[in-house]
Amino acid sequence: MARGGCGSARPQHRAAAIAKPRPTEQVERLRWRFAPADKVLQVANDYEKEVFNGDVGTVETIDADASELRCVTPRGAGA
Repeated sequence: MARGGCGSARPQHRAAAIAKPRPTEQVERLRWRFAPADKVLQVANDYEKEVFNGDVGTVETIDADASELRCVTPRGAGA
């Protein structure tokens, strides 16, 4: 449903390109590009980090060299 030419990801990529053209910091993971202030959705429970399926977070910082990002959820910090 999300992948392919007719999937929901394609319009999302186009809308993001219009709304936020070329952020200075970004990291690519699994064919997705993330930049500071992007919204993210947790899709699996991670009890150690206390983030759960359905939690919405915001990308806070990006470490492009390590290809890592730090997200903040309403419950607190995740990774």
